[in-house]
Amino acid sequence: MPRHVAVLAFPSVRLLDVTGWLDGRRATTHWKHTAALARSYPQVTVEPDTTYVADGPVTTSAGVSAGIDLALAVVADPAGDHSLPAIAGRAGVSTRQLTRLFRRHVAATPAAYVESVRVEAAQALLAAGGTVAMAARRSGMGSDESLRRVFLRRLGTSPSAYRARFRSDTP
Repeated sequence: MPRHVAVLAFPSVRLLDVTGWLDGRRATTHWKHTAALARSYPQVTVEPDTTYVADGPVTTSAGVSAGIDLALAVVADPAGDHSLPAIAGRAGVSTRQLTRLFRRHVAATPAAYVESVRVEAAQALLAAGGTVAMAARRSGMGSDESLRRVFLRRLGTSPSAYRARFRSDTP
């Protein structure tokens, strides 16, 4: 599986430059830093007007919000194996390093982040008219009961109540 790297700010590019990962590739970064990136790294084709750029094994993002979009695009399947060892293995870092990186850059543990992605996926599925069982399964929550507990803790409501309130096919 290819590695994906999110460049959330221009200083992070320096590390990738030392490794040569960006040589001859397309990349993006936060809009405030695109000109400096282009000047400092002429071997990189900078795409300033995009949220993220995937070029071979490297994917770069244009900031924190874009990094979240990038993470969702890389993860793609919220119901997949996103245990700490699995994520660390895909990122090519130790579980301790992954935890440190998440705390520093996301201000959450990897498990809390995965849970938030799964809650957002379940919300979207329920709002689109999906059943609670289907939302639980496809979002990676596993069971109706697990989804119910997480919804109550995070949103203060049940999945059924959320679906009834936000379902897009209601009049």
